[in-house]
Amino acid sequence: MIRRPTTLRKVTVLVVFALILESAAIPQCDWAAKVGFAIQRRYKTNEAACQALAARPEDFNAAHAMIEDEILRSVPMTVAPRLEQFLKANSDKILSQVGMTGVEQKVHLSSNSDLNAFATGQNVTLHVGLVEWYLNPESLLTRLGISGQQARYYLGSLTITSPRENGLVGVLAHETAHNILGHPDVSPLVLGCEDYIESGIREIKEYEQLISTGKKGSRFAAFFRAAAFLGSEVMLGSQRQQQYESDADELGAWLAYRVTGDPNTMARSLQWLAAFPGASFPGGWTESLCSDHPQLLLRVSKMQAAAWSVANGPPRKLLELPQRQTTQRYQQFTRWYPARLETIQRIAAGNLTLEEKRLSRVVQLELKPKEASGWLDGDSFAPGKLKLSLGLGPHTLVGEYKGIRREYQFVVLDEGPDKFKLEIK
Repeated sequence: MIRRPTTLRKVTVLVVFALILESAAIPQCDWAAKVGFAIQRRYKTNEAACQALAARPEDFNAAHAMIEDEILRSVPMTVAPRLEQFLKANSDKILSQVGMTGVEQKVHLSSNSDLNAFATGQNVTLHVGLVEWYLNPESLLTRLGISGQQARYYLGSLTITSPRENGLVGVLAHETAHNILGHPDVSPLVLGCEDYIESGIREIKEYEQLISTGKKGSRFAAFFRAAAFLGSEVMLGSQRQQQYESDADELGAWLAYRVTGDPNTMARSLQWLAAFPGASFPGGWTESLCSDHPQLLLRVSKMQAAAWSVANGPPRKLLELPQRQTTQRYQQFTRWYPARLETIQRIAAGNLTLEEKRLSRVVQLELKPKEASGWLDGDSFAPGKLKLSLGLGPHTLVGEYKGIRREYQFVVLDEGPDKFKLEIK
């Protein structure tokens, strides 16, 4: 009975927040999509994504810097020298923890009042609304239209207090982790390049099928894999983005610990972010919490549970970046594709090497109907299914039934189709 009026009062304050936040302009939060679409516009094809990954690091960074500059030109910025100096110093400390000494990461302050921070590859941008929530939350709430008394009551009703500068370090560590892990810039290119390679492998398999069995309808065309860049629904899928957030939390927790000495820095930072009115409620008023980070309280719990382990070192599995593996695979593919194409065409023409002349494959031949007469390369062949060993190269299966004679030419390749069928109708 004693607590009921207090609860009602808190509900009243939250309703006031709801009305104010719902009337606010919807902020632009989809920075992952903005970067992804900008990468698509620049590279256009999956093959170009592979070529970008294979470029020299300085060339890659320069090209992506142009993309970032284009995106950040649309963001209203503000100047706060002391705060910018603090953020830049901590950015350098964070990068040094993974051996990236001398690597420049620019930290910006946007004048947007919504709670947001985002990474674009070589830049991190924090909105002043987010900074104010950590350093001066009462001021932020009153600026959003809440009375000073209501703001003080709401803040006083919380069971936690702002981690202040350490909270900002947690945010900075999380966003820097995105950049270190290559989520904004490298990952879309890796996905596009892998799609290019897989498409090329499928083309070769289709070509083997066409050459070997004579089946028509293949739209095969040499080196025709790069009609478009990887689809945004794959590149920006929600499950993939949530995994990126989880990975950035895990690496960011260790980075923040290394800078602040507090293993709970990330957990406290996220916990305070979740304390923003409505941020942790399902279907809550998150328009002013401009964030693509769902389930904040779950993330807080994970970071609290992980706090004991951060002293053991960085999560090595996350630092094994896929860029090098994909680049090596692309380089192997560019050698394999034309060589495989040449091999298929040469075997189909019967121009075998000495080693290929000694090879044979067990294949299945079928001649229908069972009353038909058949010949394989001039020798008698019984109808029905038969497995036998044939040498590489072109072969001819002839069938005759009720005066109808059909000839079927097929090619036994060193790999590929191993079933061939002639049916006389």
